[in-house]
Parts: sequence; C-alpha cells; structure tokens
Amino acid sequence: MAFVWKNSGWFESIEGGYRVDPEYKAELMTGQVIEHYIATAEDGRPYLEKRPDPTVENLAQAVRADRDELLRLSDWSQMPDVSESIRAAYVPYRQALRDITSQARFPMNVVFPEKPKAN
Repeated sequence: MAFVWKNSGWFESIEGGYRVDPEYKAELMTGQVIEHYIATAEDGRPYLEKRPDPTVENLAQAVRADRDELLRLSDWSQMPDVSESIRAAYVPYRQALRDITSQARFPMNVVFPEKPKAN
C-alpha cells in the first residue's frame, strides 16, 4: 500500500506514492498530535518535524480568540429578557474579558475571569 502526504493533514492511498509501513504511519500520525507536524522530504518520504515555538503574536491571537468565544457564549446574559441580577452579575465578567489584553503578562500568562454562577 502506498500513501502520500496531503496538506490537509492526512494520508491518501494512491498509486506511485511513497511506501509507508503501518508502524511508521502510526508513528507519524501519533507524532503530529504531540509537538510535531508531518513534513515531506525531497524524495517524497514523510517525516516528523518539530513544530516551531509559537510567537508572541500567535499567543496573542489565540488568547483573543478564546476571549472572543467566551464573550460570545455570554452574550445571552445581556438580553432584555434576562433578569437584572443575572445581567448585573455578567457585566464585570464581560468587562474583565475585554480587559485581558491589558494584563501585565499578556499574552504569555493570562488569567481569565471566573464565569458568574447563573441564578
């Protein structure tokens, strides 16, 4: 059986691809989950390459994406049909999420606020 590495992150069985035994394929697939990605040598052979350390900008983007998702998930708390006590409980939480980028150790060591308990 022959496999060729596809940019989608999976192998595809094709004619004329680089032959990879099942054990090596399993090693490649497991390795890419940990801290590597599968690269292709000049001869077409797939191999594991260590992922580069994330840049500060990569970390900042990831934190902002997490923050944006938490804000989105708490949007319901500010709807007019939600009780005033719940809305009031979420206001400081949502503001703390917006202020994450102002934390002294952003983006290296961010402390996310604790989600309020819904009454």
